Amino acid sequence: AGKRTEIDALNGAIVRLAAAKGLAAPVNETIVRVMRFLEAARRSRCLHRGAGRLAGKTAEGL
Repeated sequence: AGKRTEIDALNGAIVRLAAAKGLAAPVNETIVRVMRFLEAARRSRCLHRGAGRLAGKTAEGL
């Protein structure tokens, strides 16, 4: 609880390496943005118990 993820070290590195080569990594960029949002929301306690279930249902629809 309260720990940051390794998103910048993992997916963020892929995004940076791709950019350095003039390439795009749109899936990894999206993963980084979503995880950063979720981390910020968790830190500010904006997410409540039901939000996790809603997020799971939304992800299933992708």
